Amino acid sequence: MAKRFYKQVSVEHGESGFGVLLDGRVLKTPGKQALTFQSHSRAALVAAEWRAQGENILPDTMPCTRLINVASELTPSNRPELVGEFASYCNTDL
Repeated sequence: MAKRFYKQVSVEHGESGFGVLLDGRVLKTPGKQALTFQSHSRAALVAAEWRAQGENILPDTMPCTRLINVASELTPSNRPELVGEFASYCNTDL
């Protein structure tokens, strides 16, 4: 289990879309790719997952973060389908 290493979580609009910032640094995938979102609401959903973490970071409690990591990094050829699946989570009551 990884210890929480950040205090502040925010959403910022940049050139390539919206990003989630942890203590002012852009959230990245495990492969070090910056996560960007087309809409503020999607970035805000991921930010809320990171904000809700306690002393330890529990990936199992962050389904949207995990899904967007896969969409961004592991399956770029299937990105539109996976981003669509992620978007469907945005409409739930997570």
